[in-house]
Amino acid sequence: ATMPDGKAAFVWSLLVDIVRKDYSDLAYNAKDGRVWTPYAQLPAEIRQLIKVKGLEYQRTMDIRSCYPSLFAEYVCSTSGNNFHKLQAERVKWNNLFLNPNLDPKSIISKAIGVSRDAIKEVMIQYFNGKIRGKAFKAFDGWIDHEFPTLYTAWKRTDIRQTGNNIGKYFETRLMLDKSIYDKAKALGIVIGYEYDGMSFYAKDDTRCDELLAYMEQRSVELLGIKLVFVDKTNVLSLPDLLEENNLRHLEEAHKKWVAVCRRTFKGCPPKMLGRKRDKNQRPNPAYGTFMRPIDWEEFGLERADYHKQ
Repeated sequence: ATMPDGKAAFVWSLLVDIVRKDYSDLAYNAKDGRVWTPYAQLPAEIRQLIKVKGLEYQRTMDIRSCYPSLFAEYVCSTSGNNFHKLQAERVKWNNLFLNPNLDPKSIISKAIGVSRDAIKEVMIQYFNGKIRGKAFKAFDGWIDHEFPTLYTAWKRTDIRQTGNNIGKYFETRLMLDKSIYDKAKALGIVIGYEYDGMSFYAKDDTRCDELLAYMEQRSVELLGIKLVFVDKTNVLSLPDLLEENNLRHLEEAHKKWVAVCRRTFKGCPPKMLGRKRDKNQRPNPAYGTFMRPIDWEEFGLERADYHKQ
């Protein structure tokens, strides 16, 4: 595996805590209302490999764009001014972010001329008050232009606490709702809590959709809106996972190999590097050693392993 030693040790400590049911480090974060658990800190590839109470991993469901999806509800809960305008913009915002048939990130990226990947990163940080940088300012200007009343009401709040407040008063109200966990238990499903997402463990996938439908129902009952959940499942079998890790390892080894080659040939005339050398030609000391001995262990590989790829 390519996991650094420090991270691997931390993951093992989390797994030991889970097996021993040692939750002494379980912590409630008063700022955002989330509960920090050993399970939630596990890497996704580990969560999909473990069994919980003998049940296998089935899928992971996340609230799509959690903070943006709950942004309008949060702002409206903080302001009583311009009620009618605020409600109209709330509906407009929710029609964009809570429509399962639309891709808000793609729509916004086209509107402001920023890549979809950049918009994703912006949304993660923007609602905690960050507006520095071209992409952030473009997104900020778009909200101001399209939702001026909502934007003005938001600016009257402590915008640096937006994410924490959305988490505390909206996200966790749903994701820590006891009735969801009771429903899962009745369906033979164990939930792995992941803050704005959940993983399902069960004998099979047959009743997972029923649990998801109940979560959507509870979002309406608790928050007044039907949230969109997206499937973040990326299931790999153990052999596939090992193969993927091996490929990553080889890619890292190849990068090291390229770096060594560049150091070896540094200062060589370009035309000499591009010319095929005769078998009997000796390296020119003036340009360094062409045939530098390779320390394969430097790359974490046996010589034969590299030539197999």
